[in-house]
Amino acid sequence: MDPVSGIIGPSGCQIGTEIDMAIARRWSTDLGLTLDQMLTVIAETMARKPDGPPNSFKFFDKPMARFAGELRRLAAEPLNPTDTPKRTKGHSHDRNGTFDQRHDEYLRRLAAGEIDRGPDPSDPWAR
Repeated sequence: MDPVSGIIGPSGCQIGTEIDMAIARRWSTDLGLTLDQMLTVIAETMARKPDGPPNSFKFFDKPMARFAGELRRLAAEPLNPTDTPKRTKGHSHDRNGTFDQRHDEYLRRLAAGEIDRGPDPSDPWAR
């Protein structure tokens, strides 16, 4: 891709138009998604799209809305430590059965910004 013109591939398809940037801003402002969350949804969506890049960012509107809805749903569900978690195949190493539940709660809180990840350890100026 040419970073100056935004042209990609032999067809000369331009990506990142002003309209696309407005769509991406809406994902942030209306849905409350972070850049990392948006990039994750885009990567997962593109992994399932076999026929090349989409024509516009609007292609990702529904996956972004689903992801944001799932985050809201998870944030609204309190974690009840007395609930017995469902046992699934492949998790027999989890003797008390709560690791998956605690891990899911940690990921939810991290995505919601409730947990501060601290400075980037690869940043030499963050000490």
